[in-house]
Amino acid sequence: MAFFLIVTGTVCSTLINYLPTVWVHEKGLIISAYLFLKIHIPWPSIVDIEAGKRPRGYILVRARRITPFHRIYGWLYSRTFYPSFLIGKGINDRDNLIREIKRRIQRPA
Repeated sequence: MAFFLIVTGTVCSTLINYLPTVWVHEKGLIISAYLFLKIHIPWPSIVDIEAGKRPRGYILVRARRITPFHRIYGWLYSRTFYPSFLIGKGINDRDNLIREIKRRIQRPA
């Protein structure tokens, strides 16, 4: 019974966080998680964008720290344990968001 609850909880948490809302902030990205929470990811913590094998039309962003559940996406789409999230096809102003992330992570530290 405990095994079933753990597996079900993990699957549900993974599906809830599948396509987060993403906001650009001066100090990093903010993504929605677990229905009502927002997670801040500082620019230096973002590893890369568009790495790995992902569903067609989606963009994968890998970071050094998000949540333990985001490591599942990193494993599924890039075979690493970097926590990751997907940017969906239907997100508003998607091209500008991707361009801004690339610009910010390519800045020298």
